[in-house]
Amino acid sequence: MRWVIDGSGSAYLGDQRESLGFAWSVKIGGGIEFDVGRYEVGAMGLNLSRVRLIGRYFYGDGGVTGTSFGIGMSF
Repeated sequence: MRWVIDGSGSAYLGDQRESLGFAWSVKIGGGIEFDVGRYEVGAMGLNLSRVRLIGRYFYGDGGVTGTSFGIGMSF
């Protein structure tokens, strides 16, 4: 088991800025990653090695905010 820290930032230019109504945004979050070994998944024979559960907080200028939760898998 491992702790995961996640972060990113974006700047929007031109038409994107006008369409979205804000010029920049930042995402910060964290989660837990589990090493599940090498389990074969489905008929395709994919080897699943890690599963990650993560939560993020999104904010940008102009009072834009949001949250997200996700799952990630490494093959």
